[in-house]
Amino acid sequence: RILKPRERDDGSVDMRDLGDIICVKVGDALAKRIPFTLGVKGFTVTGTPIEPTPGEDTNLIAGEGTKLSPKDNDILISTLVGLPKVIDNGMQVDKIYQINNVDVSTGHIKFEGSIIIAGDVKDGMEVVASGDINIAGFVESSNLNAGGDITIQKGVIGRKQEVEDDSNIDEIQMSALLTAKGNIFATYSQYAEINCEGNIRIENQVMHNIINVEQNLWVGKEEKADGKLIGGFIKAGESVSSGIIGATAGSKTIISFDKKVNEFKAKIAEIDERLQDESAKAKELQLLAKKMKDLPKKVAKPDVLAKVISTYKHHTQNMAEIIREKELADQELQEYMTSVYVEGTERLYHGVEMRVGDFKERTKREYGPSKLIYSERKVIIEPIVNT
Repeated sequence: RILKPRERDDGSVDMRDLGDIICVKVGDALAKRIPFTLGVKGFTVTGTPIEPTPGEDTNLIAGEGTKLSPKDNDILISTLVGLPKVIDNGMQVDKIYQINNVDVSTGHIKFEGSIIIAGDVKDGMEVVASGDINIAGFVESSNLNAGGDITIQKGVIGRKQEVEDDSNIDEIQMSALLTAKGNIFATYSQYAEINCEGNIRIENQVMHNIINVEQNLWVGKEEKADGKLIGGFIKAGESVSSGIIGATAGSKTIISFDKKVNEFKAKIAEIDERLQDESAKAKELQLLAKKMKDLPKKVAKPDVLAKVISTYKHHTQNMAEIIREKELADQELQEYMTSVYVEGTERLYHGVEMRVGDFKERTKREYGPSKLIYSERKVIIEPIVNT
């Protein structure tokens, strides 16, 4: 790695961007063995002959993640995507990049593989991995992006920013940003934006975050949702579970399941368009067939009429299939809407709002252990009864 600040287009430099980490791909050449020679005779400055010292023969050592090239045994190639490292008389390739802290002295970290950080990710830094990101310490106002999971043993600490008005939620930029194609775990998170294609589990507290999770948000221990979810805007795919949701101060906590509902609605709208198209074609053919049947026998064309009727039947069959497809999509939408839920296993404070499509409900008082669900075209609050 160069460890030199990268120059921006305007001539300034980014002191946090110290160049890319060198990564290799499968099949990349890593090292080449140069055969030894017997040497060449030389002379001293006074003209005295110097006999050459023959070179020593050395074998290439194929470390982990490398092998000798099948085309040339003097060339060492990579068998992994990862970080090349020099070893005695050879090379190795690591799929995991390890570092103590990520700060101005290290620069941003971008790596094809997984990253283990023994300490913290400091303010303003960026960590990008095609695999997992594991952090033993804290994450300050920084950007993490993983092709796999993100695990933060301590917490995420963004700068304070209240999320009370969701009318311009897409315009709000939190100082800490986490994005993962897998799952995300942290001990706590505050004032962060978290995007996750899997599940999110925050062990202690989630406060004033913007969260987009494809599956479930779980706040608490692995075996029990006993954490605190206070304020913020959450877009969830399946469920949200926490011990306490909201706060005595009435911090607005909005939990929406609209994303998948809108996806279902878009699918149904597309089905409706196809149904209307088939219906229009069928009506047009039906009118044409009627006109042809009314023609005098001397100008009638029975073969053409038969083709028109056959095509009409084809479109009516298509309509029947599309209607069944729409009925199934409507059923899937209703099943999804009744499957999602928000549960506060200990307490729900006032100001907690659940949205499912066009239906929503906000708590207006404090509740004990309760669950918000969609049922019979409305969002209702029902008590959790421990059996």
